[in-house]
Amino acid sequence: MLADLSSNNSSLHNNLALAFDMAESGRTSAGYCFEKELEKHNKSMYLVSQLLSSLFKKYEWDGIYIPGVHGEQGHHYHNLVIFGTKVNEWEAWANGSYFQKLKK
Repeated sequence: MLADLSSNNSSLHNNLALAFDMAESGRTSAGYCFEKELEKHNKSMYLVSQLLSSLFKKYEWDGIYIPGVHGEQGHHYHNLVIFGTKVNEWEAWANGSYFQKLKK
């Protein structure tokens, strides 16, 4: 099952959406760039994203569908993250039969 963390998912709690938005942008909502700080301490700049993803893996989600934030203004895109052994099933997911919305 894939977790839909996109803005199209009306049942997605705003706190979860904000957490993934900050993880993707590398900044808090106040503008603090935590990715640079992590790198200063020899940590992966992706540590926050990896932590969030690990929580979904722990609860047996097969992947997450999240909005990207690095594109040009007005051009939106999404990232599909597939976990572990499910990566070989991506073609079936691309056809839409596997995609499900995250429920509260």
